[in-house]
Amino acid sequence: MGGQPSIQGDVYSFGVLVLEMFIGKKPTDVTFAGDYNLHSYAKSLLSGDEEGGGSNAIDEWLRLVLQVGIRCSEEYPSDRVRITEALRELTSIRTKFFNSKTTITEPSHRDAVQSSPQEWMLNADIHTIQTPI
Repeated sequence: MGGQPSIQGDVYSFGVLVLEMFIGKKPTDVTFAGDYNLHSYAKSLLSGDEEGGGSNAIDEWLRLVLQVGIRCSEEYPSDRVRITEALRELTSIRTKFFNSKTTITEPSHRDAVQSSPQEWMLNADIHTIQTPI
């Protein structure tokens, strides 16, 4: 991936960040080489191809979060989910599995700057996000 900054590039980066946080491996991990990367590793975890793994080894909420990360980090920009859809899915997962608040408002820039990405993601209450047409 390279070239000019873009929204689709940001979506890709977000997807990689989600996979890193929930899998615990970096994209630069020594086990990744050639076409085998963090994205393909996450896919193999979900399909049960990984040693000692299997589809029953991953909780449903984690499976759903990893699917969001995978959909955001697709190789081709046209195949990536929109960031607003990814955010809605993550918010839905949080609400379904962790009994979070259901009232949702758009966070301010000030809130995002004062917290870590993990804190912001867990504490953000996002109801409507305006998507540019």
